[in-house]
Amino acid sequence: MAISQTKRKRLIKRDHGVCSYCGSGLIDSEICIDHVKPIARLGKNNDQNLTVSCRTCNSMKGKKSVIELYEEFLPRDLRATEKRLEHLKKMMQYIPNNWEWK
Repeated sequence: MAISQTKRKRLIKRDHGVCSYCGSGLIDSEICIDHVKPIARLGKNNDQNLTVSCRTCNSMKGKKSVIELYEEFLPRDLRATEKRLEHLKKMMQYIPNNWEWK
């Protein structure tokens, strides 16, 4: 679903141009607007369900819930997870309290 430029600018300003999942500061060309609760799961196209994300987090999340995205970062092979766990720690700092989780 297309997001108007007016709404996009408002969301970027609200979220300070920072990815809500990992906290990365973004320039406008790197910013994606993500549905916290995916449209495929009956999420709405309103400001409470939209957030700024980086391309990496947005593509990793896809149609997953936020919980499913974070579960993906849980360790499967401890030798290969240090970077993923650091990313998860960053992500957890930026979760708004009013998000729908499932």
